Order: sequence, then C-alpha cells, then structure tokens
Amino acid sequence: MFQYNPCTGQFTKNGKPVGWRRKDGYIFISQGRGKLYLAHRLAWKFIYGRWPTEIDHLDGNPSNNSMWNLKEVSHQENLFNLKFHRNGGKSSRKRPGHWHPRQYYLFRS
Repeated sequence: MFQYNPCTGQFTKNGKPVGWRRKDGYIFISQGRGKLYLAHRLAWKFIYGRWPTEIDHLDGNPSNNSMWNLKEVSHQENLFNLKFHRNGGKSSRKRPGHWHPRQYYLFRS
C-alpha cells in the first residue's frame, strides 16, 4: 500500500517514491496489474475518501500534487486552464509534429 504526504504531494511505498512523470508533467502511479492512476486523483481519494469529478492544479504545475494545490472543479472551470498557443485569436493544442486547431465555447450559467 502507498503512503501519501499531503504537504509535498509525494507518494511512497516502503519509504521509496513511486510513480513516473509523463511528458506533460502529470504523474502516474501503478497499482496492481494494469491499474494506472493519476497521482492528483489518487491524492484526492486518500484525503477525502472519494474520487473527484475533475481536479485543478492551482499553480498550473501538474507535478505539484500537494493537497493545498488541488481543487475539485467542474469541467467548464477546468477548460479555462488548458494551455494553448494563441495565434490571431484562434487556439490550437500542439501535438508532436503538427498543430491541431481547436476552438472552445464557454457559456456562463
């Protein structure tokens, strides 16, 4: 079983750090055969005892999984934090080798 330090956001097993960082900065943790978890979602489950709908990293750093940096948000709120390359008012998300244009419409409730 894992231990979680809410101050540092670090998961450990037998005193050694667990997980690996993806290119986009998110940390994954493997538990058992084929079960992968995003560390920030697992941290929320450890502290609150339930899985979150969506999580926002308040400082924008997906590797910082301390509890004070995590906030449960709606999908719409989470869309505000996507990192896009801005070009003439149109947004696009970079993929290896090419750009894919995307346009999002956010509505106020």
